[in-house]
Amino acid sequence: EFDDAEGDTSAPDAPLGEDGVAPRVDGDDEDTEIDRPYPTPNENIVKFDTVIYDGKALAADDVLCGRWEKASTANINSFSYLGYTWADKLQKELGEPVGIIQTAVGGTQISCWMTRNSFESVATTGGTTVNNHSDVTTLYRHASGLYNTKINPIGGYSVNGVLWYQGEADYNYADYWYAAFDKMINDWRNLWSERTGA
Repeated sequence: EFDDAEGDTSAPDAPLGEDGVAPRVDGDDEDTEIDRPYPTPNENIVKFDTVIYDGKALAADDVLCGRWEKASTANINSFSYLGYTWADKLQKELGEPVGIIQTAVGGTQISCWMTRNSFESVATTGGTTVNNHSDVTTLYRHASGLYNTKINPIGGYSVNGVLWYQGEADYNYADYWYAAFDKMINDWRNLWSERTGA
C-alpha cells in the first residue's frame, strides 16, 4: 500500500541493528552473490515484463510494450525474486490468479522513477544538489526516464499494491531520498487517479 492507516506517506525508517546499522545478510558483500532458490513455479502467477525504449525516455509515453507470461520452470529466473515470492504467497491466500507488472531496473536512482517536475522540486535538499544525469548517454537513466517509459504507460491498469525496493544508488543523498520518495509516491498516486479514477 502507498500509505498507512493514518494516511502517512512518508518513507519508513530502515530497520536497524543494536549498533544503529542496518543488519547484513551473511555473505552479502560485493564479491558474493547469495543463492536464493525460487519456489516451485506457480502457473497461477503471470508476469508482464515491461520493455524500455530508450528513445522515448525524455517524454511521458502512453504505449506499453511487453508481454504476459505464466510462471514456468523455463522462465522463473526472469521474475523478480521479491515480486514472485510475494505473489506466490498472495495467490495461495486468495486462491485466484495474481498478475505482476514487473518494471524493475537495477542500479537506478529514485530520480529515474518520478516526474521531472517532482525531481526538480527536491533536487536541492539537505544542502546538496543531486545530479539529474543529463550527461549519461543512456536516456532512461536521466531524471524521469523510467517514469516515462515504465510507469506512465501502466497508469491505466488497476493495481492493488506496489512493491518498491531500491539498493544503494542514492546512498550519498539521504535527506534528498526521503523527500524524493514522498514525491515519487504522489506522482504515482496522481497518475493512477487520473487514469482510473481510483
